[in-house]
Amino acid sequence: MKILICDDDISVVQTMKANIVAFAEKHKINFIIDTCTNSEKVYKTETRYDMAFIDIEMPHIDGLTLISHLKEINDNIIVFVITSYECYLDSAMDLDVFRYISKPIDYHRLSRSLEIALKRFRESTQRITLEYYDEYYSIFTKDILFITTENSRAVVVTKQRKYHTNKRMSYWRDKLKEIEYFAQPHHSYLVNLRYVSEFNKTELSLVCDNQKYKIPISQRGYPNFKKSYFSYMGT
Repeated sequence: MKILICDDDISVVQTMKANIVAFAEKHKINFIIDTCTNSEKVYKTETRYDMAFIDIEMPHIDGLTLISHLKEINDNIIVFVITSYECYLDSAMDLDVFRYISKPIDYHRLSRSLEIALKRFRESTQRITLEYYDEYYSIFTKDILFITTENSRAVVVTKQRKYHTNKRMSYWRDKLKEIEYFAQPHHSYLVNLRYVSEFNKTELSLVCDNQKYKIPISQRGYPNFKKSYFSYMGT
């Protein structure tokens, strides 16, 4: 797993790296860690990172611009924002930032966040096989937008296309129940929380690229959906 730490304060970079190394040694994980205090240098690179720790307020290239650049290279990168400025949090959220790390760095909080991030990384690289009569398709679970039913059989809608399957909704509910970014707002739908842009007590919106879907939320499903959403968001 390749990690980037970028902050114009060298002491923050050193502390962050020491904490990540300590976490890796404790959990016997192999991390390749790149560090940098010059955001402009990172901006000019095409290196693909799996995880990044980025300061927001830096000279030359600000953190938000840098995050956008890193996501162009790897849309699935897990980004931690290092900041003491809450005014930037809304803008960072628009870039699907994973967590906010405040200064000074707290090892225990960072450690808990890294555990969750690693779980999400493993989930984001997980594949499943769809079967429809004699046709078989292998897809990433992260690419699923939602699952619904047509003619008593499940239909899987992904970022790329819609797949019909031989299975019922109950099969997919059981198969995906351990993946934290799936939730069931309605008995006829499973949705990927990664793409939820807004919701109320009766409806949610899923947005991906230029696609937008409206999904119903049942009165019975709302409490558990709300709980799952905020748990996934870390709030």
